Amino acid sequence: MASSQTENLKLANACLFVFAVRDDAERIKTTKEIFHPDIVMYEADRVNTGYDGLEARMQELMAGNDFGFEAAGKPVENHGLIVADWTFGPSGGEPVLSGTDITFAEDGKIRKLWVNFK
Repeated sequence: MASSQTENLKLANACLFVFAVRDDAERIKTTKEIFHPDIVMYEADRVNTGYDGLEARMQELMAGNDFGFEAAGKPVENHGLIVADWTFGPSGGEPVLSGTDITFAEDGKIRKLWVNFK
């Protein structure tokens, strides 16, 4: 079943924020709600696969800091392909990183995620 544009945009927003959820149980629950079990996350220097690969990367990003992600504008969706700009940094502080996520949603879950740093 195809997902609607509205559902896919909600997935993009949830994807952005789940990477900074500090509560392990909540993060894992949300991960399973929004990502396909066979999720593939592409970064310039690595590929993370499945829930375990995603969880390991999320823990790396949160280690030793209180940083989080914020949307930088509204995501755009076209037939399951979603483009979302973001910033990453301390709450209320200057971002230390920015980028664009390109996600592909299928059957109501994110199946592929490309992370691009600016």
